[in-house]
Amino acid sequence: PAAAADGGENAPMFKEALSWQAHSRTPVLSMVVTSYGEIWSGTEGGVIKAWPWDVIAKSLSLTPEEKYMASCLVENAYIDLRNYVTVGTMFSLPTTDVKHMLADHCRAKVWSLTSMTFALWDARTRELLKVFGMDGQVESARLEPLVMPEQFIEEEIKVKPTKKEKNQGSVTFLKKSWNALIGAGGAVRRVATKGTFVEDNRRTETVAQAMDGAIWSGCTDGSIIMWDGNGNWLKEFSYHNSSVQCIKALGGKVWVGYASGTVQVMDVEGNPLGGWTGHSCPVIQMAIGGSYIFTLAHHGGIRGWPLTSPGPLDDILRTELAKRELSYTRVENIKMLVGTWNVAQEKASPESLWSWLGTASSDVGLVVVGLQEVEMGAGVLAMAAAKESVGLEGSANGQWWIDNIGKALDEGISFHRVGSRQLAGLLIAAWARTDLKPHIGDVDAAAVPCGFGRAIGNKV
Repeated sequence: PAAAADGGENAPMFKEALSWQAHSRTPVLSMVVTSYGEIWSGTEGGVIKAWPWDVIAKSLSLTPEEKYMASCLVENAYIDLRNYVTVGTMFSLPTTDVKHMLADHCRAKVWSLTSMTFALWDARTRELLKVFGMDGQVESARLEPLVMPEQFIEEEIKVKPTKKEKNQGSVTFLKKSWNALIGAGGAVRRVATKGTFVEDNRRTETVAQAMDGAIWSGCTDGSIIMWDGNGNWLKEFSYHNSSVQCIKALGGKVWVGYASGTVQVMDVEGNPLGGWTGHSCPVIQMAIGGSYIFTLAHHGGIRGWPLTSPGPLDDILRTELAKRELSYTRVENIKMLVGTWNVAQEKASPESLWSWLGTASSDVGLVVVGLQEVEMGAGVLAMAAAKESVGLEGSANGQWWIDNIGKALDEGISFHRVGSRQLAGLLIAAWARTDLKPHIGDVDAAAVPCGFGRAIGNKV
């Protein structure tokens, strides 16, 4: 109603109140609002900044015409919390990525987490109270110099040819390519484990606070650690070998989402109450709304589950639904068009794409295309490996092929793309006919590097 009153039926429901450039180079990985209204953000490389509430409130009070002034006011008012950690302090602040932050409003504290360490702050004074590892042991090492991840990758995979090498021919090219791949493999491993001192299968993936005030952290090896509000280790337990991806708490229950797609319910003491297979791929986030808990899968699918599940009626309903499956399901046969093409780093003309796919797609329900050698070369493979190590994928050439195949299939009208995945020079994508799209869910795509060090694509 307010939006309609301001600008009619087409007025946006939400309007931008304030924006500013928080970090110039590094992505923001985590953010919280403290008990005192401050906004804290954590980034790659361990940078933590705080914006005081009084400055934010003053900026919000300015008129729309003073928007630029408001942005500058907030942008220049940040407090770099690394400056609060001096050489004389007892604890050190890790310089690895701040992946998670949690505001404990009961105790006016803030938790910041890297993959291996925890830092506990006083929300009022911004004082670093404690830094400790996953085993609960207090850290006391010296503050490390800040190294930007993108700088790290570029320096590791850089190859510097000399004048002599330029005249060596194909033998030198192969040698340089091999050296680049070796360097990339090492860079990927070092970037993935930079600043860590324990095994790869033991990292913190998520954190949440239960109703009783205890802090729960989930690990990649499937274990869950409980902490008190002062960062003291309480207990550890594990019911699955799959990585813990997310944790959500409400009342006397705690829900845990795993990489296997399993959703598990526990009480606040960590005792299992039940569980089920929620998705065919990792459950990466959960939210509670109304009487349901909603789970978000890695492929984008969202499902809602009653907060009362698992309950005494669940088994009865499941059995009855299985018995009557034929009464509410319909089986249809659909045609699929599957094509593969080694494009040798070239780009096809619209006419060739139409003759290949467009003319044959009129009577099919699904189209699946696999391409090889979308991009080639040691540098491409090395950069693709570096991207994979930080969860990125794809390239400009790969996107060009996806966009132009979509045009040949009349994407948006006749077909809709339901999934795609690229690893180095390999690309696979799938499109579904418009009338089939509502019936398609839980689309999962993955890449398994089979090249050098199991970190690089196998196309050379």
